[in-house]
Order: sequence, then structure tokens, then C-alpha cells
Amino acid sequence: MSFNKVRLFYTPGIISLTFLAFIFIYFAEREIENSNQAVIPLFLWDPIYQVKYPEFFTDWLPSGPPNRNYTNILFTGNEIEDRVKLEYGKLLIREMISSKKISDGVHFRFSDNSHYGTFVKTLDVLIREDAKTYLFYDKDIWFYQFAQDTTGQATELPLFVCGMEYEPVNIDWWEEIAQRTVHIWNKSWEIILLFVGFISLLVISSLIRGKYI
Repeated sequence: MSFNKVRLFYTPGIISLTFLAFIFIYFAEREIENSNQAVIPLFLWDPIYQVKYPEFFTDWLPSGPPNRNYTNILFTGNEIEDRVKLEYGKLLIREMISSKKISDGVHFRFSDNSHYGTFVKTLDVLIREDAKTYLFYDKDIWFYQFAQDTTGQATELPLFVCGMEYEPVNIDWWEEIAQRTVHIWNKSWEIILLFVGFISLLVISSLIRGKYI
């Protein structure tokens, strides 16, 4: 009895396994982008704007924020007291937003002994309470509100990033694919190399077995 040597290859399966890692990485990236991130956007105030564009800041204090009747809250580093003060500040912010009061505001001051966690929690309170306008500078955060604009006309303030004007760049689909591919490679090149090595071992093993069947 004789046996014919038959090399068994399942080409579609090997190709599918090859693309499986890239498909997984692509959808993982999309899921991460759509999920909530533990990042708080923060824009730093620069007093130089008041000097360059005084016409926009006619009713502002020299230190930066608009002129309001601020309730001062000082964080000293005592965790229990600072927690109570933050809760009090949250209630004030909530009441001002609900009543649309523009004559008052809240001034959070952080001493040298205050904790970084208190600063983060203060920003978190502002975001959760849907505060639209607040200013951060040095060791202070001011919350305030403006009267609702009924004119329907927007006022443009020239803004600069690192001293350069920002101009939107149109990216075509091919360049976008190339950038995303580079991004995926930079983020997951170890996984990609391990997967390619695994597929290579499977192919080599199949070739060896096929040779001696």
C-alpha cells in the first residue's frame, strides 16, 4: 500500500489570521477613542491678553477674571476642611447656574500646602456642574457667568498657540490611512511582530509537515 504525499494548506485561514490582528487593533483604537477618558481639558489664562486686547476686557479685574462679587474659598491642605469647602463651592456654583446669576462668582484659592487632588476635584466639580466659564491662573480658579447674548453676533478674539497662527489642514483619505497606519504601528508594534512571528511559525511548521507526509 502506498500513500501519496499531500501538502495540506488552508490559504484562506492563514490570510484571515494575518489580517485578524490589524482588524483587532483598528477596532480597539476606535473603541478607545469613543470611550470616556480620564482627561480634563484645561486652558491657561495669560494676562497679556488684557494688554493686547483691552477692548475685550473692559469689565475685568487687573488679576484677570471679570469683575464679580466673588465668594473666596481657600484650600489649606486639611483634607476634611477642604472637602467641606469644595462641597460648599459646588452648591454655590449649582445655585448660580440654575439662577443664571451673573453678579456673583466663586474664587478657589490653592495654598502651598493644598493637595493636587483637591485641584483636580475642583475642576471635576466645574465640569460636572456644566460650568461654561471659568478661569485658571497661577494658584487660582475663578468661576463666573456672562449674560446671555441675544444679539446673535459672535465676537472674535484673535488667539495664538505658541506664538503661531493655526490654520486647518485638509488631509486626503490616503494620507489619513498612512497616518493611522503609522499610529497603529507606533502603539502596537510589539503585538504586530509577535503575531507575524506566530503566523510565520505556523507556515514553516505546515511546510515541514507537508514535506514529510
